[in-house]
Amino acid sequence: MKNYILLFFTLLRFIAKAQIFTEPITASKSFLGQFGTATLEIDDAGNDSFITKPLIVAEGFDSGLLSKENEFGENDITRFNTTVLNSNSFDLNSFLTGNTELIFGDQDYDIIYINWDNPRDFLQRNAFVLEQVITWVNQQKAIAGSTEQNVVLGQSMGGVLARYALANMEQDNDPTTNHDTKLYISHDAPHLGANIPIGIQFMARHLADQFVSTPLGDFSFEIADDSEASIKDINGIFNEPATQQLLGNYITPSFGLDNAVHNTWQTELQSKGYPTQTRNIALSNGNHCANPQDFSHSASLFQMNGKARSGLLTDMLGAFLGKTDDIAMAIAFNEPALLLGFLPGSSKFNLDFNAKALPPA
Repeated sequence: MKNYILLFFTLLRFIAKAQIFTEPITASKSFLGQFGTATLEIDDAGNDSFITKPLIVAEGFDSGLLSKENEFGENDITRFNTTVLNSNSFDLNSFLTGNTELIFGDQDYDIIYINWDNPRDFLQRNAFVLEQVITWVNQQKAIAGSTEQNVVLGQSMGGVLARYALANMEQDNDPTTNHDTKLYISHDAPHLGANIPIGIQFMARHLADQFVSTPLGDFSFEIADDSEASIKDINGIFNEPATQQLLGNYITPSFGLDNAVHNTWQTELQSKGYPTQTRNIALSNGNHCANPQDFSHSASLFQMNGKARSGLLTDMLGAFLGKTDDIAMAIAFNEPALLLGFLPGSSKFNLDFNAKALPPA
């Protein structure tokens, strides 16, 4: 009899590990005539089918290139919880999971993880989605009879969206849009803008433009198990609305520096300010004021030059990336010159790749 009871509770524990609920959310406010959407993954504390103590997690920028491998892209609630467990932080594990193994439902907080259906969309549109998520969570708390206030954690881009959404809900002066949030955590969020060195952007634009203009055209290649992306996909990420809004310096497809979209967004974000009815905490993964860094002004961030035969270059890149196929190298680096390694014989050519940091301002 004891063995059957043990088996019964073991089965319940196994089921609890997979107890993740999903909920589609559509914003009640539109931006430029369109309503944003998201899919929530809910790790219900105690598996009691009630949301009583919410931790709302707004994910960051998601390229979407891994969507075939994972329907939610690069990030989801499983990876979030796994990262917490792998942090080796006793406080984090106790706070979020209450355990040292990944068992959904075995934690103090109901975790509501937001997967943006279009994580590269206009920031305002996804911020309105977050407002609707908070409203929905508050409705669920009311059903459960909970008076616990929310904790909102925004990671990277999600931290900016959370700031905008919470401040906007406060400024609506509408009692139905009360966010009922006690703590806002900005985790490594680019409130003043994100940075991809313009030298790297110029190089990426040039290589992509050079490759897709060849007779070979666009190509798809494997980036993960059962996931493929094309040169057009990767280059297109630079053209997405969220990319242009976030990047402090943005290089256009025509190789011009155009920060108008970013500046317009920053003006609106600054006018919103920060939420005032919450305790606000900011965490950063980087160095304060970029000091110290391992390079100085105008230093080379990436450099490869000289003369080489095609085989040598593809061998070098193959060793670096763990790949050896010449066509794969040409695709991965968006560089048709590497296709010379696919030709018979040993082709020779000059190399001159040099992406530099900005000069002193």
